[in-house]
Parts: sequence; structure tokens; C-alpha cells
Amino acid sequence: MGRKTLSAADCILSTDEKTSIQARRRIHPTLPPAPARLMRVEHEYQRRGAWAYLAAWDVRRAKSSAAAKEDWAGGPSLASSPRS
Repeated sequence: MGRKTLSAADCILSTDEKTSIQARRRIHPTLPPAPARLMRVEHEYQRRGAWAYLAAWDVRRAKSSAAAKEDWAGGPSLASSPRS
């Protein structure tokens, strides 16, 4: 296989995926710091399923796009959010 020069119409993508991202929600809200008291962050949380995140970077055109999907059955369909 020889080398071939890319044309202006060719696309170069750099992609990545993050699978099984745990979606968690804290049970109680975080309380801001007050006089003589540090910020309070709840350590207990509710599990809200898992997510998969896919991202692609168009190297030649400097544009990115991403998609997220819930990993459990019956979740929303793939949602794409192209960015410039």
C-alpha cells in the first residue's frame, strides 16, 4: 500500500468513548460555607443509571461533536450536539 495525499473533501476524525459513566445525584443539596463552618457536601447519593459518552474531533475542520446515551433499556435515543 502506497501513500496517498488527502483531498480537501477527506475527513480526519479523532474519537473517544467513555462507557458506563455512573449517573449519580446527591440526596441533599450542598451547603455553602458560612462563618466558622466549611462547605458541606453530602456523601450519600441515588443511583440514576449509567451513561455512555462518545466524542469526535474533526481534525481538519476544527469541529467537534458528541453524543450521550443512557445504558439501560427504555432510555432516550442517541442525542447529538454538534459544536463549532
